[in-house]
Amino acid sequence: MVEEAKKAVSRLAPKSGLVLTDVKGAHYNPEVAAAIKGLVSHNTPFVKASAVVGAEGAAAVLLQTVIFLTRRELKSFRTREEALEYLASVN
Repeated sequence: MVEEAKKAVSRLAPKSGLVLTDVKGAHYNPEVAAAIKGLVSHNTPFVKASAVVGAEGAAAVLLQTVIFLTRRELKSFRTREEALEYLASVN
């Protein structure tokens, strides 16, 4: 899925994408963490705003690590509705 996401996002105009990522129920290991970091770094030129839903426990730690390493602003939300409201409000 990471490679499919890279392909889809790289078709966008620079700084135009609004990205919603739902990580509820996802399982993490070092390989997955590295793939996510690579995806976020790859997507940076194309993304205007990013929202993440379901980052709790290990996912929240991974999210904070990815934010630190990539210097990206990824906003975390408890619900999909909150995330969509945020993305809709981005100018």
